[in-house]
Amino acid sequence: MVSKGAMKLLGLVLLAVTTAIAAQSPSQTPQSAPPAFAVASIKQSPPPTGGPMFFSSGPRPGGQWVSQNATFITLMRAAYPDFRLPGQIVGGPGWTTADRFDINARAEGNPAPDVMNAMLRQLLADRFGLKVHTEPREVDVYVLVLARADGRLGPGLRKPAVDCEAREEARKKAGPAAAPPPLPPSPPKPGERPECGMMTMMTNGVQRLATGGTPVSAVGTAVQLTLERPVIDRTGLTGRWDIDLQFAGTGPLTTADTPDAPASVFTAVQEQLGLKLEPRKEKMEVLVIDAVERPTDN
Repeated sequence: MVSKGAMKLLGLVLLAVTTAIAAQSPSQTPQSAPPAFAVASIKQSPPPTGGPMFFSSGPRPGGQWVSQNATFITLMRAAYPDFRLPGQIVGGPGWTTADRFDINARAEGNPAPDVMNAMLRQLLADRFGLKVHTEPREVDVYVLVLARADGRLGPGLRKPAVDCEAREEARKKAGPAAAPPPLPPSPPKPGERPECGMMTMMTNGVQRLATGGTPVSAVGTAVQLTLERPVIDRTGLTGRWDIDLQFAGTGPLTTADTPDAPASVFTAVQEQLGLKLEPRKEKMEVLVIDAVERPTDN
């Protein structure tokens, strides 16, 4: 006969063995691998030809992610949407803001935007060896304010010719059949503007912004890459606007040796829009590049 003490000891041994087996059970799988594109091609963009240079980066229908003439920092801003503003990604060698890349990647199915962002982050880690961390820092910014005490605006900032909000509401009521095409339309011809949207392009050193029915914050979006600082809208101007702005740009096409050379972005914003860019400092979370390297073309 087995004593009560022996039975108790046997029970404890069986419990320990059962626990050990459960810990090694195949049902407890390791952490799942991060999502990744099924195929991805990365090539350095062709050098500028002297004509208009078009830039694009972002997801496309059918699980595609495509970029054209995108710097590595542009790719990072797409992969880390919480750090889209200039100055929010710091560190890294000079080529990350100079070299441009064409990417054509495809995922299985049609993943949600946040999944596509995760796939892009994994692609940058795999192909560029990207390693990052976040930390709070005080960042140099520009604040966009009214230039005149009386609030008068410049000729390049006007109430919209098209009621884009009404057009969007009508499209929603009409249903999916009336939705806009998934791919961006052809760029407007010189002198034209998108009716409801934003276009920015650079030719011979002149950066042009033309918008139809957009918030004033579109100005900051257009000029902050040239300024290499975040631009925060503090104008107090609400609603939608048609905006025309031309200024001396930066990048591959920076020279404009013509008698009527374009104005600096500061002068252009004040004279053409009646606004002003004021330098300030604000604390914000930044993404720090710890390691990165150029990829090989494929």
